[in-house]
Amino acid sequence: MNNHFKDSRYHLARAAEHAKWGVMTEVERSKARVRTMAGPEPEPNRLQRVRAAVAAREQVATARARRAVGEVRKVVSGSRDRSSEREQST
Repeated sequence: MNNHFKDSRYHLARAAEHAKWGVMTEVERSKARVRTMAGPEPEPNRLQRVRAAVAAREQVATARARRAVGEVRKVVSGSRDRSSEREQST
């Protein structure tokens, strides 16, 4: 009797999976129809353009800051290496 339950559970899972695929297919078709009826997406308004520009500049500033920190770390570690060499030579 236990094998029957295992088999039925397997078939129910497969049926649910196929039902999900069918629903997703229909939803995609409906989305496509709605998009064609609604027309092209509107142009971004001024606020959206400003937000995008600010985000882009933020990324540039972050990259510059990281580069600067990396350079400072190199300089600091280089000066530490030179000072430790001086201490060892005396």
